[in-house]
Amino acid sequence: MNTLDWLNRRIREYLEFKLDVLMPDDARTQKMATYTIDLPEESSAELEQLAKASGVSPERVLADKIEQMLDDFRIERKRFSDATDYVLKKNQELYRRLA
Repeated sequence: MNTLDWLNRRIREYLEFKLDVLMPDDARTQKMATYTIDLPEESSAELEQLAKASGVSPERVLADKIEQMLDDFRIERKRFSDATDYVLKKNQELYRRLA
């Protein structure tokens, strides 16, 4: 094991320990999925720099961004659903007459 691998493992262990301390019990029991992705070396290097500048792990940077994207998706889905409900309700009498 080279020094970088050793250091990465130690940092991960430390962050997992901190996470255990800071995360509520109900969040710790949440089921998690693991994904493996391939990144070009340049993107990986940029991700490492961003994580280092942010003071978090690259995995945390990615997880936060994915959560943000999912939140945006949920909001857009809700807006679409609200808009379709509004149109259907507003035109309900017209649709009834046309039927």
